[in-house]
Amino acid sequence: MTGGGEEEQKGHEFVLRTALQQMREWDETTGRTDLRLAVNISAVQVSGGGLVAMADRLLDECRFEARRLDFELTERAAMRASPSAISSLDALRSRGITLTLDDFGTGYSALSRLERLPIDAMKVDKSFLEEAGAGESSVIARAIIAMGHALGMTVVGEGVETDAQWEFLKREGCDYAQGYLLGRPMAAAALGVILTTPQP
Repeated sequence: MTGGGEEEQKGHEFVLRTALQQMREWDETTGRTDLRLAVNISAVQVSGGGLVAMADRLLDECRFEARRLDFELTERAAMRASPSAISSLDALRSRGITLTLDDFGTGYSALSRLERLPIDAMKVDKSFLEEAGAGESSVIARAIIAMGHALGMTVVGEGVETDAQWEFLKREGCDYAQGYLLGRPMAAAALGVILTTPQP
């Protein structure tokens, strides 16, 4: 591994450790253990090796349950995954880590390959939700939701910004949604206040 690769790996480890430590802090201050952490991973991380060992080490160090961790991989990266990369994904999944296919519908998936990938969930790319129930893109979104469920996957609609998009996803039986309509990016301290404030 080159020096640059080592620095990149240290960067990935720092990000994951920091996120896990923040989750533990929220666990302790809120008494909640239902919060989940989603972290993006790259094709380089999966194919380069070391991701499984790093996840094991940091989950143990931060005393965080694997079942509450979600690794998100873009559709393009998943479709190009080598046999060794797929073995790494299998190993992560066997530990209870959820694997999610991000930006689905933009990466020219081969459906026969998709069926064999160790994936638990998929995210419908926001570009298919812009028309919110009208037009060809909504037909594609509807088909992706149905296909994901047929494959036994959880389906998430991403980039939800309008009530119309939210209603469309509920109507089509999409499992979860994310986007500015539901919550905007915020600092950890601000989210901590929300988590510790009793909700009406």
